[in-house]
Amino acid sequence: MAFTWFEYAVASTLFTAVFWLLCRRLLKDESDHSTFAIYMQLVPIAFWLPLLATEDAVLPSLASGWLWLFLAGGAWALQQVLAFKSLRFTSASIREPIYQSKLLWAALFAFLLLGEGIAPSKGFGVALLLAGALVIAYQHPPGESTPQGLVLVISSAALTGFAYVLDKLALTQFSVTLYAIAVSVISGGLIALRSIGKGGWTRLVAFGRRHGRTILLTSFVGAVSYWLQIKAVSIGPVGTIAALLELSMVFTTLGGIVFLHERQAVGRKLAGVALALAGAFVLRGLVPI
Repeated sequence: MAFTWFEYAVASTLFTAVFWLLCRRLLKDESDHSTFAIYMQLVPIAFWLPLLATEDAVLPSLASGWLWLFLAGGAWALQQVLAFKSLRFTSASIREPIYQSKLLWAALFAFLLLGEGIAPSKGFGVALLLAGALVIAYQHPPGESTPQGLVLVISSAALTGFAYVLDKLALTQFSVTLYAIAVSVISGGLIALRSIGKGGWTRLVAFGRRHGRTILLTSFVGAVSYWLQIKAVSIGPVGTIAALLELSMVFTTLGGIVFLHERQAVGRKLAGVALALAGAFVLRGLVPI
C-alpha cells in the first residue's frame, strides 16, 4: 500500500514526540549537550544504511544540489546544538509549544525560496496550531523555563524552518535515504569539529559509557522520525508538512504531563492540545474552510 505525504508526516510526529521526551529526560540533568548532539547526528546512520539497499541511489547532477546539501547540514548542526541546550532550561511540555514558531519561519522561507503560496484553509490551520502553542506557553509556570531557554528555543525554531526548505530544495536531486545519511555526516562532523578539542574524545567515550542505552534508543527513534519527515517533504508541500509536523507538540505535551510529571497548568496545556488538533484537521481537509 502506497502512503501519502500526510501519513508519513503524521507517523513522523509520533516518533518526534518520543525523541524529544527521551532527550529531555536525559538532558535536564546533563550539561554536555554538544556531545549528545554528535551522537544524535552520527549514530542514526547505522539504522539508515540497510535502507540503501531498498532504493536507487540518486546524486545531484548540478552544483546547486551539493550547495543545498551543505547548507542543510550546517543549519541542522546549529539547530541541534541550540535545541539540545534548550532542553536543560525548558521543560518538554513548555519547550515544544514555543518551538512551534518554526511554522512562521517555514512558511516565510517556503514563500521566499520555493514560491509556495498560503491558501486560506492552510493559513487558518496554521493559526489554530500556533494558537494552541500560545495557550500552552502563555505565562509558563515557575521552574518550567528560563529566559535563556526561551531564546534558545526560538533560535532553534528559526533554524528548523530554514532547514525544512533546504531539505526540500536538496531532495529534488537526492534519493531520500542517501540524503539523510549525507546530512547527518555533515552536521555531525561540524558539531564534532566545534566540540571535540583537548580531552574531547575522552569526554565522548565517557558520555557514551554513561548513557549508552539511551543513546541507542534515542538514535533509533530519531532516525525513524527524520526519515519519515524527509520522505514526506520529498513528495508534498513543505509549508503544509511543516505545520502538520507540529502535531508532535500534542504528543510531547501529553507525554511531558504523563511520563515526566510536568503537571503544572495541565488544564491550559490540554486546551492548547485541542486547538492544535483542530488545526491539524483543517490542514488535512477534514474540516472544510
